[in-house]
Amino acid sequence: MKNLDSKVVENALMAFQKNKVMTLEDLKTLLCCSMITARRRLKDWQTFTSYNQNGRYYTLPHIPKFDTHGLWYYRNIGFSKHGNLKQTIVHFVGNSEQGLSAWSIGKLLGFAVHPLLPRMEKNNVLCREKIQGNFIYFSSDKVVSDKQISSYKAFASNKQQTDLPCHIAVQVLVEGIKHPEVDWELLVKRLQSRGVQVSLPEVISFLKFHGVEKKTTDSH
Repeated sequence: MKNLDSKVVENALMAFQKNKVMTLEDLKTLLCCSMITARRRLKDWQTFTSYNQNGRYYTLPHIPKFDTHGLWYYRNIGFSKHGNLKQTIVHFVGNSEQGLSAWSIGKLLGFAVHPLLPRMEKNNVLCREKIQGNFIYFSSDKVVSDKQISSYKAFASNKQQTDLPCHIAVQVLVEGIKHPEVDWELLVKRLQSRGVQVSLPEVISFLKFHGVEKKTTDSH
């Protein structure tokens, strides 16, 4: 295999640095090489692959500034220090205290993941249980999942204290999915401006019950 010219590689890295993210096709064009060679370069550079956008985008390892969840966004392109989409979901679920609902996972990642989760369960990557009418995903490690399920059931025993009326709960969930970047104070204000009778403590309790971390302006 013919080695790439060092100047060409240097220019490609400079373009990568400037653009923050790049597709495989972009790199192939810059290096004037085959797809196989471009893929090899990405591997050598230990790039991160986007967990959304069908994994089309790559970024160099020193570029992302990951948040507390290990996620970083460039425009609408998301990257995870935990790996690809499936690896990131497994990490979030496996490290949660009480498992996570599909909505909670989608809230963390910024888009709905419902179609993917049943396949992950079928492939024994995740464990799913229906508890009090809710499908919750747990670790595939039985020792871990047993603890998560026990913790969830104990927490669910206080469900009556964390429930919202159905019509309000739906609006909270829809607003959260449509605007994952919005903190809970602003979410509540938006709902209240539309005449929805709900308070910030009620929303926080409801979302904590569904496995979503409290997110307020104080936590930024």
